[in-house]
Amino acid sequence: MKVALGGQEEEVDEDALDKAIDFVQEHVLHQGPQKDEGFIERLKDEQLASAIRKQYKHSTGHEFPVHKRH
Repeated sequence: MKVALGGQEEEVDEDALDKAIDFVQEHVLHQGPQKDEGFIERLKDEQLASAIRKQYKHSTGHEFPVHKRH
């Protein structure tokens, strides 16, 4: 896990699952813009993404099919 203070520079390093979590938080749960999250919010998002990946692997036997953008 990467430890950082958060902010827009960290948003660039997100994969598609991270972006999907941000989209749901912003547009479905109406939690406001997710572009400049702080450390705690990013940590919560990483824990959520990790839980999704773990459950997917447990259910399917395969890794979650998300690739980081370069």
